[in-house]
Amino acid sequence: MIKRNRRRRAAIVLAIIAVPVAFVMWQYLTLRSCQEFIHKQYASEIKQLELAMQQWPEDRFEDEATYQAVEAIHHGLKQTFSSGDFYCASWSYDSHHGLNGTGIPDSGFSTYSWITTTDVLRQSLYFGKSFDGVPLLVYQRWLPNAPVMKHIQIVLYRDMVDTRMKAKWASKQIGL
Repeated sequence: MIKRNRRRRAAIVLAIIAVPVAFVMWQYLTLRSCQEFIHKQYASEIKQLELAMQQWPEDRFEDEATYQAVEAIHHGLKQTFSSGDFYCASWSYDSHHGLNGTGIPDSGFSTYSWITTTDVLRQSLYFGKSFDGVPLLVYQRWLPNAPVMKHIQIVLYRDMVDTRMKAKWASKQIGL
């Protein structure tokens, strides 16, 4: 009787520990597969933002020509990130100073940093959610060689990424 109770308690304790660990691992693996997909699917958009940060001047108001060049870069980035996959994109000196972007929607968003993926290129991906409840994926990258703007952030609609991932997976299954 006593051994049976010990076994039962041990099983309960094991279940209490195993379920949250399994959930966190499942979330991490989901995030990791999303990160790999984003690197492939949105490589051109990420590259365009990186190149724009290489051209970003230290003082955009230095003269009229510099200001016009920055406005042209900004307009091009707004065009790039206006498709339905993107919630917004932003760039800054250090993730908050000198913040510029394509315009964060009025609802805003928050990130959940308790589960993240990071790779050797200093790219991170987080789960996020807009303040009105829309699930998001928040991609961040540090650009140490950029002259001024060293941090980029691209926020994607998670449902759009999931849909595209499933379509890509389905096309591989049927051999397209």
